[in-house]
Amino acid sequence: MPAEVYAVEWKIRTSPTEYHPAKLEVNIGDKITWINDDMVVHEMAFSSNPTGSDDKNLYLFLPVGKTLSIIVTRHGTYLYKCSWHGMFGIIKVRPAN
Repeated sequence: MPAEVYAVEWKIRTSPTEYHPAKLEVNIGDKITWINDDMVVHEMAFSSNPTGSDDKNLYLFLPVGKTLSIIVTRHGTYLYKCSWHGMFGIIKVRPAN
């Protein structure tokens, strides 16, 4: 199996009421990994994605003690939340040079 290729890996941790960091600015091709070290399940329900994005209705479910990753492929702003705990996050993806 070939190795996964990405530019930089960014990590977002969960707490009972926040993503850490809640705001992130990355480049196309970067990998974003959410880490749930909290005692409850969290979600990342994306409410806004860049035009043309393949993940228009992206919904990630993050069980306790688990991680989830995506590699961003489109520039623009991604808004997501955990509606269960009132958490919000923003990922801004810079356009390629």
